[in-house]
Amino acid sequence: MSDEPTYTITKENGETGKSSRDYTGKGTAVYSNGEIYEGDFLNGVRTGKGKYTYATGDKYEGDFLNNKKHGIGKLNYAGKPKEGDDDGKLIGKGEYYGHFENGKRHGEGLFTYPNKDIYSGWWKYGKKHENGTYVFAETGMKVCKRLMMKFL
Repeated sequence: MSDEPTYTITKENGETGKSSRDYTGKGTAVYSNGEIYEGDFLNGVRTGKGKYTYATGDKYEGDFLNNKKHGIGKLNYAGKPKEGDDDGKLIGKGEYYGHFENGKRHGEGLFTYPNKDIYSGWWKYGKKHENGTYVFAETGMKVCKRLMMKFL
């Protein structure tokens, strides 16, 4: 049995169905878990430009290849409440704009944190990699990532 959620697709001509198999064109897929994809399909697969809204509230807009984020895109992380914390602050919130490969941040990219601090640099398989610069919004201080690897 597949772990993939079921979905309904609405094609650009208004036709609806339960499968995107062999479909090429624009469409909207609404998944049983509440996630939504709006964009290009190629032979039934998310490939090309699109927008994906996750059940968590995270939103991605950019390039897809073989159903995965791939190419250039922007991912807004909605964040989630910190366990045991009632002050309403969210953890994991921020925005990434840059390159993706096989569904992960990979290549050059810019991450903006909720406090407006910025990390600009290279990513490899979803993690910060090699050269990068962290800019503290409050002070404007810039730090080379290589010098502070243990602190990031």
